[in-house]
Amino acid sequence: MRKLFFEVTLFDYHIDGEIVPFVINQRTYFRNAAKTNRLGVEAGLKCEPLEGIELTTNYTFTRFRYDDYTSIEFTPSGTTTARYTGNTVPSVPHHILNFIFNYEFEISDRLDGLLQWDCDYISSMYLNDSNSARSPGYFYGNSMAGVNATFEPFNVVFYVGVNNIFDRRYVGFVNINDFYGRYYEAGEPRNIYGGLNLSFRY
Repeated sequence: MRKLFFEVTLFDYHIDGEIVPFVINQRTYFRNAAKTNRLGVEAGLKCEPLEGIELTTNYTFTRFRYDDYTSIEFTPSGTTTARYTGNTVPSVPHHILNFIFNYEFEISDRLDGLLQWDCDYISSMYLNDSNSARSPGYFYGNSMAGVNATFEPFNVVFYVGVNNIFDRRYVGFVNINDFYGRYYEAGEPRNIYGGLNLSFRY
């Protein structure tokens, strides 16, 4: 093992008057929750087991709850008063796991290569304050390969990659507390990208 780094962060926030969004007819409005508790832990590990290989893992656990929250709800049949004390804050997954693999290697005196793989797991999350609807968890991965060429005084970088390599369907964005229950906005399907960068040093 050539290098090893790790970090752990604990947090416990108590918030008065947190701003909570809700959507009616595709317009976003805001109200306040009296008290919210945001408790969680973030942990990260980075290591270099072999020369040129770097592994990074990040994990986040969250427990976000409404400590005191009574709200006036707008429904198709009119308004009603709802109490959400003790419910989980929507649009926040309990678990987030990220893994990144980097491999840098020498091809020749003038050429260096890079291979990268990163993937994420996002657990299910609630979509509204009442916790009556939730999105499923999902996993997706991305990959990238690049070449760095040096021909003094020029430097050329070429790269190509694939996002969402398994073409998974997932929730890219959540419309919290949507009036008609249209909570989901889909994430991007599999897509390929590339680039070329030319630089000159003097």
